[in-house]
Amino acid sequence: MVMRGQWVNGAVMTADPGTKASCSCDGQYSENRACRKFDPYFLSTTSPLSIPGVDDGDGNGGGGGKDSGLCSNLVTSLNKTDTTDSHVHTFKQGKDSWPAPFSWDQINCTDPDYRGVFLMVQAGLHYGTDADRTFKEVVEPILRHPTYETCVELDKVKIVFASMTAQSRSMDQRYSHQSRENSNLFNEKIQDMIQSSGAPGSGDVMFLNWLNLTADAQTSDGLHSLMDVNLSKVSHLLYLLEMLSTG
Repeated sequence: MVMRGQWVNGAVMTADPGTKASCSCDGQYSENRACRKFDPYFLSTTSPLSIPGVDDGDGNGGGGGKDSGLCSNLVTSLNKTDTTDSHVHTFKQGKDSWPAPFSWDQINCTDPDYRGVFLMVQAGLHYGTDADRTFKEVVEPILRHPTYETCVELDKVKIVFASMTAQSRSMDQRYSHQSRENSNLFNEKIQDMIQSSGAPGSGDVMFLNWLNLTADAQTSDGLHSLMDVNLSKVSHLLYLLEMLSTG
């Protein structure tokens, strides 16, 4: 919605005209399952280049002036990892590495022209709210990777861990491991595990705790928040990035 500047149906994730005609505003977060229809339409049409201030490398200033704006070095689309510019990459690492495979080869902090990397780690829900498993399978492989350690030494990496959020009380009986109490315990334990790991840069890992933000907020299914909460999350991230970029 933000990237397209389309606040009515910008969150609709399909090219299907029928869905677009009948669905609006919440899109993927709608209470109507039909409105949550998903196909590759969004990934193939929306790019970080759509954000004002992004430099597309053509020399004419991109969306807001060459090398200006928060995302001035993004030149790849959300679903691609290849680019002719060796200094610039976007990628996603996660369960099943969807939508694109993650490769540490894309990060080269030793290159003087490489601006660095911002890593956002979000896990827990897909690992049964098990902090030990999440740390072992998701977090530790990052903190102990030689490329990450090199970036830490050169002060070219920032990492933030996004906490577990709150599910509706109506879902606690069925998904007790995701209750607010267990989510809070997960958040506290994973933070302690990271900070006490002794891994390079582990003391500088930032944590975004959205448990209170999402408590009692409207959801589409008892867990996934609607657009108002998601826009608030985006705002938090953008403020954080702006703060980091200005020192």
